[in-house]
Amino acid sequence: MASRSPQHRPAGWTPAPKYADPLHRHYHTKAWQQVRQAVIARDGGRCTVCRGPGNTVDHIREVRDGGTDALSNLRLMCGPCHNRRHGERGGR
Repeated sequence: MASRSPQHRPAGWTPAPKYADPLHRHYHTKAWQQVRQAVIARDGGRCTVCRGPGNTVDHIREVRDGGTDALSNLRLMCGPCHNRRHGERGGR
């Protein structure tokens, strides 16, 4: 059995608090999880762009731009396609 090496931290050290964006707390609700599962089922677990396995529910029109969480405004995307989409829009 391998032993773990000790972690050397100064006295009084505490880890930095986790950053929780208040705009994203909605994505941890039971209601959002139900909507997310409905989108995954509707899209057959496949990215709507490349048809690879999808795991990210994307707003077609962002909420901050007037979009909603309606199923008609959501689609399933894989990580690379989602990153490309937001990269093309300047990180928005």
